[in-house]
Amino acid sequence: MNSKPLTKKQMEVLNFMHLYFRNNDQLPPPDAIQARFGWKSPNAVTCARKALESKGWIELNEAGKFRFY
Repeated sequence: MNSKPLTKKQMEVLNFMHLYFRNNDQLPPPDAIQARFGWKSPNAVTCARKALESKGWIELNEAGKFRFY
């Protein structure tokens, strides 16, 4: 896992996800990520999460929820 390096923004998103998880015992909902980074489109969150998934840093579990490797 974790085979491909992340861009600076992808690392920021991943770090935010880890921090949110530590504080809330769950991964952040898309609107929390969108608000944190000031993105206008929810699609930006989808793209960011798909990039983290394709690079092996997070995965979708059987229930369709993201989890960390």
